[in-house]
Amino acid sequence: MVGQGTSAYTVSSIIDRLLQQILTPPDSQPAQVQLLESIGATDTLVKVGSFTVPEDENLLRQGSLLESGQELMRVVAYDSQPKEVIVTRGEYGTVPAQHTAPSLLTMNPVYTRAAIFESVADNLITLYPKLFTTSSELLSSVTDGVFPIGDDLAVEVLSVKPGDFVTDIDIHGEIVDFHPMTGGRSLVLNPHPGHGGRNSLATGQMVSNSAAFGTVWLRYRRRMAKAQWETDLLDDLGVDERWARIVMFGAAADLFAGRDVPASQTEWVKSVLEAQNIRVGSRMSIAGGLYQLRNMLLADAEKEMKTEYKTRVMMMPTFNQVP
Repeated sequence: MVGQGTSAYTVSSIIDRLLQQILTPPDSQPAQVQLLESIGATDTLVKVGSFTVPEDENLLRQGSLLESGQELMRVVAYDSQPKEVIVTRGEYGTVPAQHTAPSLLTMNPVYTRAAIFESVADNLITLYPKLFTTSSELLSSVTDGVFPIGDDLAVEVLSVKPGDFVTDIDIHGEIVDFHPMTGGRSLVLNPHPGHGGRNSLATGQMVSNSAAFGTVWLRYRRRMAKAQWETDLLDDLGVDERWARIVMFGAAADLFAGRDVPASQTEWVKSVLEAQNIRVGSRMSIAGGLYQLRNMLLADAEKEMKTEYKTRVMMMPTFNQVP
């Protein structure tokens, strides 16, 4: 998580931030109980500790849900004397996992962590093509004009420069998802026959421009990858950390859409939106206000990108002609 002593955003840090800032009002904390003994992925007996609020114990009844991490467990029976819960594991398609004491179990969560994860993951990949990151890579050819690319997120060529040879012509290419000569994502160059030759820096010999062997420097746009784990770094997913709030508000809007949001939470989220000068009234729902805020942040990020990646114009010197 991003906080004191940390420096990188993960998917988990966005989920935690969503829960703290939007999904969980200060006066509406979920009921939780401590896991007394660690359990494995196949255990169905769960021992819990004491309840901070005695009334919360009444929530632990047959059919209720317990959440630990992204896993949901359904209560089959509860014995209050030894505080033992019999559960079924991996409810609603979640994956049974090992859980270590003394972590907290959330009872009947309004927004499950698994649902929040999927919403965040969806909002990450939909940032492209409006937003993108760039990278550069030195590529080596496997055959004439075909260069394998190690980055699966590479989608669009920005520029291609010669690596171990010299040429006086522009190099143009296209990124393809699959090429049979490489077995994967590749850069395919369009050679320019009939434009003389180039000197190989390795051999010093003249090589025809109709061939494209050796190495090239590729600068390219990157799309966003689908998050697989909460520990995934935003940078590894092709996402600039400056866009964390765009993802957060978009995910919150998706989670609120079509829901009957409790009054206490409505007022809490309205205060968050009003701090951004977005008024939520009878004509705009909470989800609509969050979408508006997300789109405002997205538009600002697009403007910033256009400034950062704008085409640079080279001014050519002029010479006075002497009659």
